[in-house]
Amino acid sequence: RLEAVEGLMFMTVGKIAFIGGLRFATGCVVAKLPDNTWSAPCAVSSYGFAFGAVVGAEITDVVTPLDRDALGQFMDPSASKLSLGASVSFAFGPLGRAADGEALVSSAGAASSTTSYSQARGFYGGFTVEGAHVYVRDRVNTRFYGVPRTPAEILGGTAPRPRAARPLYDALDRYYAERVDRYLDDV
Repeated sequence: RLEAVEGLMFMTVGKIAFIGGLRFATGCVVAKLPDNTWSAPCAVSSYGFAFGAVVGAEITDVVTPLDRDALGQFMDPSASKLSLGASVSFAFGPLGRAADGEALVSSAGAASSTTSYSQARGFYGGFTVEGAHVYVRDRVNTRFYGVPRTPAEILGGTAPRPRAARPLYDALDRYYAERVDRYLDDV
């Protein structure tokens, strides 16, 4: 449930496959702060491989809820992160859906499992088993913030929230306000 998450990862994932394939992604992670606001965004990316009964090419926008352990893996710069999982996906033009289940495993010994919410587009169909290296894009964060910032500073609330991320904060605030309104209507 998105109401109880500690952080969110937004990724745009590209896949090209015929039995085996390539997977590449870019996006950002935000963390929920103790005052229930959202941290500044931390740029992340991934690349990997897929294998299975699959053919085509697709672009998928994915939102992945993160628990405290998964968020901590992004804050630890010494930890190498690997995403292992399975995906069932179908896309025909602008219409498509993907169902993903994955585990985020860290070299520091932490592991967490997630289920993602996604919207796909392209010409793609099949079932795959996937593995990807997930990492923080330090150079992108430095260019965006103008100074080097660690993932812990960005996601921990030390880095100031940029004006450029205002549309993201507004969308998150609207989403959570609607959830609270629905909850209160049900009570």
